[in-house]
Amino acid sequence: MDIRNRTGYNSDYNTIHTANLLQRGDAELDAIGVASNVVMYGITMLAVIQDLSFMRISNRLILAGIMTGLGFRLWMQGPAAIVPFLVNISFPVIVLYLFFLMGAIGAGDIKLFSVIGSFVNFRQLVWCMGLSFVIGAVFSLCRMLKNRNLQISMFHAFSYIGMLLMGDYKAYDRTTSGGHNRIHFSLAICIGIVWVKGGGFCA
Repeated sequence: MDIRNRTGYNSDYNTIHTANLLQRGDAELDAIGVASNVVMYGITMLAVIQDLSFMRISNRLILAGIMTGLGFRLWMQGPAAIVPFLVNISFPVIVLYLFFLMGAIGAGDIKLFSVIGSFVNFRQLVWCMGLSFVIGAVFSLCRMLKNRNLQISMFHAFSYIGMLLMGDYKAYDRTTSGGHNRIHFSLAICIGIVWVKGGGFCA
């Protein structure tokens, strides 16, 4: 066989072999990505069940979710995933801490955002947080309309905002508008992340 033909054959073989490895690698990453999404949905739904049943989300579930998210990130991206992971789990805490102090959101809900942040990229996390608050606002409005205390609740809410603007910082007293207006915000978070991932927001 001509040495040039043999060399050409080896070159073609190496090219095909490399392409097959790349395709196999892409398929493996896709499978890991699907598994990551399934686990994230499962953890989020468990958090919703805990919130609905006990009005709280277990710290063990939060920790397990964050560590699992880190594991998937390292599996798919290697050590380069550590910095984005730290940014994503810290962002909800930093941004929503003031709302927590005001009593507008629970600590469990903030930590659930951190769990989601350990699985998704930063833009998806921001979209999820934004959509969750919109969905939560709709839930609250429907609850107030059902309880027929929308005007009273809005009055207390605007009064509270006025106090904040004047420098009187304290937690919002939910009893002034009735504790029955409370919603399970974890459900809004769950719907938000399913919407973001299912709708392909900032993939």
